[in-house]
Parts: sequence; C-alpha cells; structure tokens
Amino acid sequence: AIAGGVRAQRLHDDVGYLRYATCMSEVTADNIRGAMEHIKQQGDKGEVKGLIIDVRDNGGGALEFAIGFATYFFPEKKVVSYIQYKEGPGHSDFSKLYPQYVKPDGEAVFSGKIVVLTNCMVFSAANDFVATMKCLPNVTLIGNTTGGGGGAPFSGELYNGWRVRISRNPLFDANKQHIEFGIEPDIRVDMDKDDEYEGVDSIIEYAISYLNGSE
Repeated sequence: AIAGGVRAQRLHDDVGYLRYATCMSEVTADNIRGAMEHIKQQGDKGEVKGLIIDVRDNGGGALEFAIGFATYFFPEKKVVSYIQYKEGPGHSDFSKLYPQYVKPDGEAVFSGKIVVLTNCMVFSAANDFVATMKCLPNVTLIGNTTGGGGGAPFSGELYNGWRVRISRNPLFDANKQHIEFGIEPDIRVDMDKDDEYEGVDSIIEYAISYLNGSE
C-alpha cells in the first residue's frame, strides 16, 4: 500500500516495513495512520513487534516534510538537533548553536523497536530525518554511513559549467556532533553481492533478524 510518500507492507509475521524513498511529498497524519493500519491488517496478524523504515537512496527534499514524518514516532517534545547561522564574512563567523525541537501532535504511531536502514545515498533532508530518528531510544540505525548534506543548501554554477551545492548553515545532532558529512549507523551491514544477484536484500534480512532477536 502507498500512503502519501510512504509505501507500507508486512515483511514478516512480527515486522512491518515502511519505504520512505523521497522527502519531496508530505506524509500526513492520515497517511501514516493508514500505512500502519494496513500493516496491522495485512494477513490478519494484528500489531507488529518491530518496524523497519527504509530511507536508502533517499536524496532528500523538503526538510519540513522529513521532520514532519519523524514527528509521528515521538511520544513527547524533544531537542533533536542544533543549527548555526552565518553572521559575517569570516570563515568562522557563525552564531551560537540553536536547538531544534520535535513537537509531536498526539501519541506516537509506533512505540516498539524500530530499525532505520541507511546508505551513502541518503542526503539533505533525509540525512536530517536519520539524525532526528536517532534521538529515539527505540531506534537503531543499520546499513552504511549516510551521504550527509543539509543546512539550507545553496546551489550555483562555476565558470566552467560545474554545478555546486553547499550548506549555508552547519547542522549538528542532539549531541552537538556535526552531521554535514554523514551519520554513521549503529550497526554496519553491507549488501551481500551473492544475495543481491539472487534478488535478496541482505540488509533487510539482517534487520528482520535483529528485530526478532536473532542478531
């Protein structure tokens, strides 16, 4: 089932799956509730014990959409990141760190164990989504280091025709660690080439085993 920018399905008796492929479209409260209800009803098996959110190859989009989606998994208001602003022409002319908050509207749609799948092609708003979800104690990042980026990017063209895209404002995670150059996973898992050739996603298989306590 596809709800807004999210595709939902049940991968295992006890594991649900949400594919968040782009931050270009908004995921509304009705979208996410519909997606979770679809997972619950699929196969008439009821609630799941674990949830996979797959953001691999998500190149970003609108920051408000990415953080808005993450908000549905937070039970209460929380500092999730920090931002600095350029205040002058000098290399280090930046402001103090300003906290950024998630402010949920209602209960979290899922409070069980969550795995967020990442890889090096996760950029911009999707990178911020990963940093935000990492703040939750029930979330584990599995896969590879994200591509980074974010911070209200500015795009331009050089004289030789090359296009450049740079962040205007440095972004930091909840521990005040820089995230512009990527976010490392809690558990690094690479795609097994033999499995990939056979059409098996070894990273998803690992995540299912992890959520079921086998890893």
